[in-house]
Amino acid sequence: AVNADVEGGQFSAFIADLDKSAPYVVYCQSGRRAGIAAQAMVDAGFTEVYDLGGIADLQAAGYSVVQ
Repeated sequence: AVNADVEGGQFSAFIADLDKSAPYVVYCQSGRRAGIAAQAMVDAGFTEVYDLGGIADLQAAGYSVVQ
């Protein structure tokens, strides 16, 4: 897992070095930033982006979180 700040102004530069054909799973605490990040990646040409939304929602759905 890699922590990338979608609101820090450097997200476009960060994703520019990633493989656009590789699969990526995006999530955050509430889901808002994950949606922004996933859309930015799709707009940049990434072909396999999965937006899991918020980690709190995943936990509420019964998924475990490992830290």
